[in-house]
Amino acid sequence: MGRRNFFFSLGLFLILGGHVFSSHPSVTLGGSYLGIFNARSPLNNTAHFDYASNVDMRINFSPNVEGVVQLQSSPGGGDLGFPGPEFVLTDIALTYVDDRQNFSATFGSFDLPIGRNTLYLTNNADAFSSQFVINSLFYSALAGPVGTLNTLGLKLEKKWGSIDSTWVVSNGSGEDARNASSAFLGLVSLGVSFENEGYFSVSLVSSDDSEDADTSTSFHSYFSVGMMDLEYSLFERWKIKKYAGRCSYDARSMPSRGVFVYGVEVSYNFSPIIVAYRQSAWNPDNPSENMFLKDILSDNSVTRYQAGLTYSVTSDVFLRADVYRDDYLNSSQVHGVVVGINGRF
Repeated sequence: MGRRNFFFSLGLFLILGGHVFSSHPSVTLGGSYLGIFNARSPLNNTAHFDYASNVDMRINFSPNVEGVVQLQSSPGGGDLGFPGPEFVLTDIALTYVDDRQNFSATFGSFDLPIGRNTLYLTNNADAFSSQFVINSLFYSALAGPVGTLNTLGLKLEKKWGSIDSTWVVSNGSGEDARNASSAFLGLVSLGVSFENEGYFSVSLVSSDDSEDADTSTSFHSYFSVGMMDLEYSLFERWKIKKYAGRCSYDARSMPSRGVFVYGVEVSYNFSPIIVAYRQSAWNPDNPSENMFLKDILSDNSVTRYQAGLTYSVTSDVFLRADVYRDDYLNSSQVHGVVVGINGRF
């Protein structure tokens, strides 16, 4: 999640909002709140209460153009990495939509859509699209256990019947505007829908951030990903999601690395309760046991097992519970539990 100065964020929010309020009636404010109790062992041996909030402003400039501004915050210092205690500007973008052509264009800061599972990630205080509070291993490696990888650039989406495509050109894996090498990230994704709420897609990503300065938030490497996603429903209540892929990175300080990643999720909905199980893995070609998973350059081989329970109090208030275990190759196991409440307005 990219970080910005709070006063710049607030000023932009008020100036843009004030202009639109005075000239256009279609402005909506929304957001989400996530309050949790989080415990983890043996890594750090921590147990604490934490919370996070998202504030979203959507501005309809015209029937075809919408602006989005999102601010995120928390007390800061928690194990899950919520941004805070200051407010952080994470998304600011304009989107043009042509419904007749099934086409949209987004310009600004947005979540990098590496695979279909990007739609189902916990984004700070917003876990409503996910059956778990904590994200799977691949996405945790990219942006933390409750984060999404933001990028600054242009995203084009086009649909032809049951086939859709996404194209992205952006500054790279960094979440700020710095792009010292003037190299750009490229992403292309093609997907097809089929019966039983089925969907299959292939995504390819390439970004050369190897020359970025140490102050950049990028991965400081030549980074590439090939990803396949599959999801479908069985007997209306069962939902299955899978992804598998390979990523590689060639950093300045170490030899080239290749990593195989996968995730398999099964959920059963007997409203108002949803139960889910997920297994995901981060498997380098030559794993070592030198570190716990902290960032994209981890050489440790890890498998994560998760069980999740969601109870819908209302359509906008969910009670959540996750238990998980991370198995490190020839090393420690990390056990954790997250329980809490998720609300939106």
